[in-house]
Amino acid sequence: MDYFSWSSRLDLGDPRIDSQHAGIAATLNDLRDCGNGGSDRAGCRGVLGTLADRMAAHFATEEELFSVSGYPDADAHSEEHRKLLGELHRLRDEFDQNAPLGERVMQYMRVWITAHVLVFDKAYAAFARMRKG
Repeated sequence: MDYFSWSSRLDLGDPRIDSQHAGIAATLNDLRDCGNGGSDRAGCRGVLGTLADRMAAHFATEEELFSVSGYPDADAHSEEHRKLLGELHRLRDEFDQNAPLGERVMQYMRVWITAHVLVFDKAYAAFARMRKG
């Protein structure tokens, strides 16, 4: 059973964004497997890097959409992106100093991503649908 199951309640209706979200969820599951002894530290470090890369690429996609659409809450939404990437890099630095990938880290990431999608991303999706008419 996946630690983080993507569900239709998290879909935004934009196939590119939904696909990116599902990829992030899959990588979070890979990270959980690492934290449960499914890989050595180097393998887990690679998964952390993949998660950071996927999230950065996804945030860049969203922020481009904000720019093109004139999304009025773009600054606040982008600030949330910066906060999460900063926290993810901090966690990666702690891991590099031999901190474990504990349950606290996994729960933080799962809760943050879910809350971000349900609040910030859903608000943008509603704005985008309204603009389309």
